[in-house]
Amino acid sequence: MQNKNNQTNFDEYFLFILLLVVDLIIFYTNTNVFLFHKVNSLNIYLPDKIMRLFNYVASSYNYVLIVLLPTITILFKPKKIFRVIVALALYYIVVSLIKNNAHVARPYMVLDQGTFYFLKEKYNYMADGYHSFPSGHTSLMSVFIFSINTLFFRNNIYMRLLLILLIFLTAIIRIASGFHWPIDVITGILIGYLIVKVSFNTLNSK
Repeated sequence: MQNKNNQTNFDEYFLFILLLVVDLIIFYTNTNVFLFHKVNSLNIYLPDKIMRLFNYVASSYNYVLIVLLPTITILFKPKKIFRVIVALALYYIVVSLIKNNAHVARPYMVLDQGTFYFLKEKYNYMADGYHSFPSGHTSLMSVFIFSINTLFFRNNIYMRLLLILLIFLTAIIRIASGFHWPIDVITGILIGYLIVKVSFNTLNSK
């Protein structure tokens, strides 16, 4: 059992290190805009309804994942609810602090219209135009998925990797719909991962 846990942790650590390296490479090679256009062009393979669905579910303003995660935990792993609450609280604190201090412009604020695809949503997205970094949607989806994996699939590598694909799909959709840069979503995944690790590993209980 211990070996399986170690293997699982190794896979997650490897993913974290890989994404961290990619994030740094994008930053130091100044390829953020170039990669944005490449990923944004994938919108032709993603129906607007699918992108809107992911954008809705992963938004902290709609509370879908915020409510779903503690509900699932209370029903099936009630002893872990405090860790989940801490993880969600850390998500709000960390992401809000960075967004409000970084003031990074979203793609639709700086790129010429017609040079990329932008999926307009039914809210005042212009008022949120300088909260691009990091991606709140991707961070929240990461907190949700990594928490679910930790709670229920610690020894099931295949299920864990399958669910992690939802994180990457969310990240791609955030870029493909024109709301985020690649660095925003990658950093969002890193933040979500760290939040779950801190919440679950530092609050160990018998």
